[in-house]
Amino acid sequence: MAVFAFVLQRDGQLSDIRVVQSSGHPRLDAAARKTLLRVSPFRPFPAAIRRDRWQISVPVVFSLRR
Repeated sequence: MAVFAFVLQRDGQLSDIRVVQSSGHPRLDAAARKTLLRVSPFRPFPAAIRRDRWQISVPVVFSLRR
């Protein structure tokens, strides 16, 4: 498992992506970062949310299957 932190901007873009806790394997960390970039941008914040940015941290769990 790795833990990533990032900022979700009002327009749905991600910024300041960083590894908070490494998985211990640089290739897995890089793949998780790439996945975060691939799934963005997200939908913009609804008008009812009066924030310009949201700081988020998420665990990324890896599963190897045969």
